[in-house]
Amino acid sequence: MKNSFPKYLINWYFQQKIDLPWRLEQKNLYKTWISEIMLQQSQVKTVIPFFINWMKKFPTIESVSTSSIDKILKAWEGLGYYRRAHFIKHASQIICDKHNGQIPKTYNSLIQLPGVGDYTASAILSIGYNLPFFAIDGNFIRVFSRFFEINNSNQKTVETIKKKLKKYKISNYENFNQAVMDLGRTICK
Repeated sequence: MKNSFPKYLINWYFQQKIDLPWRLEQKNLYKTWISEIMLQQSQVKTVIPFFINWMKKFPTIESVSTSSIDKILKAWEGLGYYRRAHFIKHASQIICDKHNGQIPKTYNSLIQLPGVGDYTASAILSIGYNLPFFAIDGNFIRVFSRFFEINNSNQKTVETIKKKLKKYKISNYENFNQAVMDLGRTICK
């Protein structure tokens, strides 16, 4: 089973996947990006109503870019870590000014945006474009530390997990990453 676990994991995901407002049949990178930023330091159940409200107030990147920081902070109120809202505002302006309002399609362009690091860039590229990136967060580390029998949790662990996963044939990075997120959040606690 270890050699074919990506296929089993993705099949499990399709049978058990959690319905979330940012998981759409038609991909929307803006929604993926906003959800990933909101989910930093916040639980899914907390983020859902904020995400829905945010999308009503700011349905596009341009609407964030042209809104005042006061309106953005008001929409963020109660979610905490307000620096994230400032990052979204600044990144939206950069996306509109330098990328014609489109979320960049390369890792190097994404990580240059304020508030976007390895995890968020990897999540956007894998979920949005099905590119071979692993969105390694706490859930991912929890799942694969057990799977690969790794006893510590640090940057070396992240690199070890990436190296080991590259040995497997994974054709659907979008659903693989989301499956790991769901597995780590619901089963491997």
